[in-house]
Amino acid sequence: MNVLSGINRANHGHIQLEGLPNTRDLGGMPTKTGKHLAPRLLLRSGTLAAATSNDIHTLANDYAVSCVIDLRTEGERERKPDPIEAFPNTRFVNIPILNKRTMGITRNDPAPAKDPVKEMSEKNSGMMVKIYKKMLLEDFSQKGFRRFFDELANHNEGAVLWHCAVGKDRVGLTTVLLLLSLDVPESIIIEDYLATNTFMKPFMQQMVTKFSSFAPSNKLLGGIKVLNMVDEQYLQAGLAAVVAEYGSVDTYLREALGLTREKKQELQAKYLI
Repeated sequence: MNVLSGINRANHGHIQLEGLPNTRDLGGMPTKTGKHLAPRLLLRSGTLAAATSNDIHTLANDYAVSCVIDLRTEGERERKPDPIEAFPNTRFVNIPILNKRTMGITRNDPAPAKDPVKEMSEKNSGMMVKIYKKMLLEDFSQKGFRRFFDELANHNEGAVLWHCAVGKDRVGLTTVLLLLSLDVPESIIIEDYLATNTFMKPFMQQMVTKFSSFAPSNKLLGGIKVLNMVDEQYLQAGLAAVVAEYGSVDTYLREALGLTREKKQELQAKYLI
C-alpha cells in the first residue's frame, strides 16, 4: 500500500476544519533526495482557540495529534488559550519564538489598539522585514528554534502540531527552517510559505468589512494584508540576513540552531519515507 496515496499537495496539504482556516499537513512534500515527508506527522496551524468540537475530533482522532507546540508569548496564551482539556492524550509545550520587546510589531500586541486604522497603517512591510531578521538572528528566537527541533527529535508517536496566532510568520519561518533541514527544494518551501495567503484571504476580507467604519477599505487593505498575509520579501530578507551573518543557511542551521549533520539525519530518518 502506498502511504502517500490520497495526499493532495496541490491544495498544500490543507486540512478542512470549521474554525481553523490555516491548518496544514506537510506530508507528501518531496525532498531533493527523492524521499517524501511522511503524512499525518507534521502539522502547521494557527491558534487552536477557535477550534470547534469537530475540529478537535479531527485533529485528535484522524491525525492522532499527540504533541502541540505553542510558539506564542505568555500573554497571547492567556488571552486565547488552547483548549488543552479537550486533548487529554496530547502534550502541550510552550516555546515562544518572540519576546515581549519584539511583540510590538507582530499581529498580537500586548494591549488592544485604541486606533486600529493608525495601528495597522504603521505595521508596514518594512517592519515585517525587521521582525523576520530578528526572529532568525536574535538569541531568544534561536533558543526557541533549538527547543522546537529538540521536541521533534524526541517525539516518537502521533503527529506534532505547531502554531502561533495565525500560522503565518512564526509558524511560517519555523516551518521553513524545518523543511530546509529535511532537504525540501527551495521552490516548494516558498510555495508552502505563501500558501497562507490562500487560506487567510477570506479572513482578511472579513477584517476589511469589520473595520470599514473607521476608514475606506482601500486605506485599510495595506495594513490588514501585513497583519494577515505573508510576502516572499519578508522571508528572502530574513534569509539574506542569515547569509550575511553566517556565510550560508547550512552554517546557520548548524551553528545557531544546533542542527548538526547527525541531528538532521535523525530528523530525516524519523519524518521522511
